[in-house]
Amino acid sequence: ECAGAIAAADGQTGIAVRARAMTALRGNGVAFPVEASISHIQVTGRGMYLLILRDMTARAAADKERATLETQLRESQKMEALGTMAGGIAHDFNNMVAAILGNAALARERAGDAVAVAACIEEIHKAGLRARDMVQRILSFSRRQPAVFVCQPLQPVVEETVQLLRATLPPSLRITHRAARTPLMVKADASQISQVIMNLGTNAWQALGSQAGHIRILLDRQGSQARLQVCDDGCGMDTDTVQRILSRSSPPSPRAKAPAWAAGA
Repeated sequence: ECAGAIAAADGQTGIAVRARAMTALRGNGVAFPVEASISHIQVTGRGMYLLILRDMTARAAADKERATLETQLRESQKMEALGTMAGGIAHDFNNMVAAILGNAALARERAGDAVAVAACIEEIHKAGLRARDMVQRILSFSRRQPAVFVCQPLQPVVEETVQLLRATLPPSLRITHRAARTPLMVKADASQISQVIMNLGTNAWQALGSQAGHIRILLDRQGSQARLQVCDDGCGMDTDTVQRILSRSSPPSPRAKAPAWAAGA
């Protein structure tokens, strides 16, 4: 490329080719980006060509980092817009849930001794309570409210979320849940724990695609800590995704999965 530029400039004085991006090799054979500037000069009456190569490794790294930050900014702006929209939807949905709970309470009072009817109404009431809690989580997200950490048993939070997953995900997915019998007391925000399980369950569903599969949610004790596992029969994550799984700027894609890796926490 340099030879072609010199040939084009042959016989002309004062011509220069500037800011041409090229790839050069170091003494150890490693390639690196450079910016080449070729000028035709006169030295003691003789025409010569001056080639200056500028190492652009640092600039290339800075450009890559800037592009990453711009991507993060765009994602952050999209999440902010999503939070605003979710807050508006949640307010409307909250009014509908309040009507459901109110009518369920009235129906339960009028059911009297009708056990079968009362049982159905109780299920409606429980579903309404779960929907109300979900709305509160959406509102907390949209308002950017701080997490509230409370010492509480982990099993009820996981069991309620598993029930919600079963009602949300397609029936082709088999969801099993096993938890330790003794209470596992943790200091946590119940909404965040529930959201993590919901996210992992949704990720497992996306990894499985249209095929039938099995999602296993396990809760047990590891020494003085509680261990929560969400495993699936999906295709797993590839090596690059595993390396970047904890990066905020690189969320794992359900399509970038490889065997032996599940959506576990």
